[in-house]
Amino acid sequence: MCRHVAFSIGMLLLVAGSAAGQDEPAVDVSGGYALFRFAGDTMPLGWYGDGSMDVTRRLAIVVDVSGTYRTETLDTTEPPGAAPFRLHSVLRARLHGLVTGPRVTAKWRRVRPFGQLLVGTVRISSAASITINGNFSRELSAALSRAVFRFAIQPGAGVDIPIRDRVGARVAVDYRRIALASEDVNDVNELRVVAGIVLVVRRR
Repeated sequence: MCRHVAFSIGMLLLVAGSAAGQDEPAVDVSGGYALFRFAGDTMPLGWYGDGSMDVTRRLAIVVDVSGTYRTETLDTTEPPGAAPFRLHSVLRARLHGLVTGPRVTAKWRRVRPFGQLLVGTVRISSAASITINGNFSRELSAALSRAVFRFAIQPGAGVDIPIRDRVGARVAVDYRRIALASEDVNDVNELRVVAGIVLVVRRR
């Protein structure tokens, strides 16, 4: 899969390099809110930020970062025997992504639709706090707290809508596939919906 992605990016850059000459490349940055759908669960607390630099008038190179967070709390009280059993657990899950690649932009009336193909890495981490009968369990908390880095491919599309001379609004949807494949775990599909502000740092 990595070789197919690299070939696609290489072909886009080859086409860009054969285009006509241009002035100093335009640069813009964007950031805002992101909603994630990960492993069947909605994670509504998220953000994104990206920056792009034009290669041609239609093609840009993008760097995108994002983060999403979710906290689950569980309280259980059971009397398995003579003494009650009380469990209190807090699990915090976090996903942070760093991806880069080409973005192709068109112009239709006043808006600028775009499509992109980004690749990079995602850091998946969890932090747990387990208390049993009022006593903090260091062993269980450590066993459920971990962090891993995984390869990710992230195609997507969106539209930029001008608001003022150098300010616009962005709405986009991305699909991200995270490589977790092993004997017991399949790859994970993730959907990201973003809404944010675009600032033109340098124009053509």
